[in-house]
Amino acid sequence: MLGDALKKLEVAVKGGGSIVSHPPVFSKDSGTLYIIQNNTLLLHDTKTGRCIDKFCTPSAAPIANVAITADDNVILVFTSSGNLLYVEVPSLTVVRTMEVVWRSKNFSGAINFTNFVWPETISPVTPISPSYFFVSGYSPDSSTHPTLYSVQTHSPETQIRPFDDSDTPPVAQLPYKFECKGIVANLHAIATGRNGCFVAATQPDHLFVKDMTSNSVRWHKAGTRRFTCVAVHPTEWICATGDDSGRILVWSNLFEKAAVKTIYHWHTLPVSDLAFSMSGTQVYSVGGECTLVKWDLNNTGNKRTLPRLGLPIRHVTRSGRDELVAISQADNSVKLINVYNEVSTQIQNLTQCYIPDGVDDINISEYSLGGGKVFQAGLHLDPNNQSLIANGKPGQLQCYSFKEDRHLYNLDITQQNFITAERNNPIPNSDVTHVVFSKCGAWLASAECRRDSNRAKCTELRLKFWKFERERQIFVLNTSIDWPHEVGISSLKMQPIPESDPTLVVATTGMDNKFKTWAVTRDESIHGKSEWWNCEFIGSYRNLRCGPASFSEDGSLLTIAFERTVTVWATDNNELKLTLCHSKLGENISLLEFGSHQSSHLIVACSSQNIAVWDVITSSLLWVAPFHAETLAVDPYSNLAAAFSSKHHLIFFSPDNAEPLAVHKNVSSSRVISALFVPHGKSFQNVKLKSTLFFVNSSQELCALLPPVDQAEPDETIRISADARKSVLTPFAQLIAEKTVYESLRKPTTQVSSNQVGLEGYKILRDIMDQSPHTMPSLTYFCSRLLQALSTRRTPGDHLAEVEKAAQLYFKKGGRQYTKSSMFVNVEGDEEDKEFEDFPRIASTGQNCVDETPPFTPDLDLVANDNLTWVNTIFEKE
Repeated sequence: MLGDALKKLEVAVKGGGSIVSHPPVFSKDSGTLYIIQNNTLLLHDTKTGRCIDKFCTPSAAPIANVAITADDNVILVFTSSGNLLYVEVPSLTVVRTMEVVWRSKNFSGAINFTNFVWPETISPVTPISPSYFFVSGYSPDSSTHPTLYSVQTHSPETQIRPFDDSDTPPVAQLPYKFECKGIVANLHAIATGRNGCFVAATQPDHLFVKDMTSNSVRWHKAGTRRFTCVAVHPTEWICATGDDSGRILVWSNLFEKAAVKTIYHWHTLPVSDLAFSMSGTQVYSVGGECTLVKWDLNNTGNKRTLPRLGLPIRHVTRSGRDELVAISQADNSVKLINVYNEVSTQIQNLTQCYIPDGVDDINISEYSLGGGKVFQAGLHLDPNNQSLIANGKPGQLQCYSFKEDRHLYNLDITQQNFITAERNNPIPNSDVTHVVFSKCGAWLASAECRRDSNRAKCTELRLKFWKFERERQIFVLNTSIDWPHEVGISSLKMQPIPESDPTLVVATTGMDNKFKTWAVTRDESIHGKSEWWNCEFIGSYRNLRCGPASFSEDGSLLTIAFERTVTVWATDNNELKLTLCHSKLGENISLLEFGSHQSSHLIVACSSQNIAVWDVITSSLLWVAPFHAETLAVDPYSNLAAAFSSKHHLIFFSPDNAEPLAVHKNVSSSRVISALFVPHGKSFQNVKLKSTLFFVNSSQELCALLPPVDQAEPDETIRISADARKSVLTPFAQLIAEKTVYESLRKPTTQVSSNQVGLEGYKILRDIMDQSPHTMPSLTYFCSRLLQALSTRRTPGDHLAEVEKAAQLYFKKGGRQYTKSSMFVNVEGDEEDKEFEDFPRIASTGQNCVDETPPFTPDLDLVANDNLTWVNTIFEKE
């Protein structure tokens, strides 16, 4: 049954999640970059940017921070629960676990740790274990600002806490002690140097420094400006601080009565992060200006800038040899900058929508999708490459491959540069509010809007039409219309008919109580053929507020909601055919969709209290259910619909039946913004599931409802051989290697497929895609090797067995009999008897079958089951 298959679905996070919540960490050889994503540590290659492996913490504990030991063979992973995990590289197995504990008898309660700082070893030749490391967190009696604690690595008070399970290794307990309270609540408020003997921390208006060997403590104040970050010199008793005015102070003589301060000022916005170079003669600074600044400490006026990096920068990290600098940006990307001050590699996950600091994600309007700035345009499927389209950087759309968990490209809709904020005054940027694709992807329509600072009204409004050029595989702007509506656009829909149909229509509904239809106008002149879009019809209904719209499956009808009334219009002549309303349904309609397949004649309308289904043939209300749906999705590939409630519950239902097919509770930890059905890229065990439901939430995570068997499969993006982490070879070195993985797998009992990991053909394809065009050799150089890798390699013995099999088949049909010796002139050679040259080749053939079963049309006279007791079970307290 379809309902049983839907009930077995489970929520899986397929993409998204922040990779810029913590600063990245380089390995000692600068070959690997470690990135924290909630409870997962991602390992990325610094040359290609690809994820080569990942490590998940036991019991899914969130990671507070990570560090690298001096020998580069162990990763230190510190969790929010206070466990320090020693993870061995490259096996990524936990070899040791330590737990920091509080020794005071007067203290009770658990601390939520938020940061972990391990001293950096400058001399890898003679690595020395640090004396102290530092952590910060929120104690039960202090929830406003975190507190700084120190932990002695070789404490004589270390104890062993045995486990109940004898198979589990014991955990060493390390005591920590209080150092400073009320520090700044970010990951840049603590810095340490000199092998852990020197620590600096920033409170909002004071700088705390301490010499751990002599227990000498000093506090320094720098006027009324508030500190934002701190960094410590690798070898000297020097530190640098940044404040909210963009000023950088370099402090020396810290343990004297009057510390010496040197001012460096370029930033207008608050300084986000600071980092010293390995030698300590230079300082890197970043902030909201989207610029990386490199300061020379010997000359305050000597600085180098790398501007226009995209969006505000949150973190800056340099490698151990100063070969690379990593910056983490607000769009959920990490960029690597080489010594030539150029961006060499970019690591991009699902692009997160940027919300300026100090700006709340408030409602734009009653009908705006999601109700805020996060994914305003919702989720859409690009028919050209079967990838997801959603909001990305301000004014842009991102194309994201959910199969590979990889960002593909950006489409600049507004074609405007990002405007950085002024101090204490964020400047709004134009953003994409609505997107719709044509049936086959030939046309794309978008709506963009810029709002003033209080977001009360639009100051700019445009409707754009883009045409897809298949030769160049890009969208090209065809028509741009300023102010298509007087106030703003509430809904944007495109008729689901082939693009070649001259009656293709796009419908927009506006906050000016009007809706408009747009059509293509074509013209031929001596200059050639041209086409553009213009307004074909303007309509309204009783001057009521215009809401969501939807086209029927065949495109013949257009339904538009005017407050609580559903109107149905004919698309061929723009004639009002039907109005549907009920006296007991008094709430304004917020979601409206036509059904598909067997339910193509039904309209699903959702308000703040009910889901109502109307039949356009009988002009009657089919059923109503008391369910507050915030997101609605209709499957175009089956008779299925899904609705998400305000309490994060999900129901699958068929519009022609009031009884739900499946109910899933608490599918998301935050509000679901948009949902979309995507056809299967592979066959599931249950053939009745023709598509997969994807959704995004306000935490900017991309999730999917999948059967358990599909969740157990490994991630395709990190199926790379372990040799890729041990030695990084250039593409040429991989191609000219004498022994490939393919040759090592060539055994009579081994089956090798063309998509197996480690094959030479797969490597060649990746090399072609990863290399820059101007550095690639001739394509003919790759072709011969690629064809050899993809072809089946046969030995003379394999060829002999094939000819013998063909000969036996020929003899059974009445052919002459030949002995084995008379078949070949030379068994080891290639000369065959000419009489066998015409033997037929035997190959397996397959046929593509198309199911032409006509769709089932239900009896419209039958009334749906009015048993709606299932609604009460959704909201039962568990």
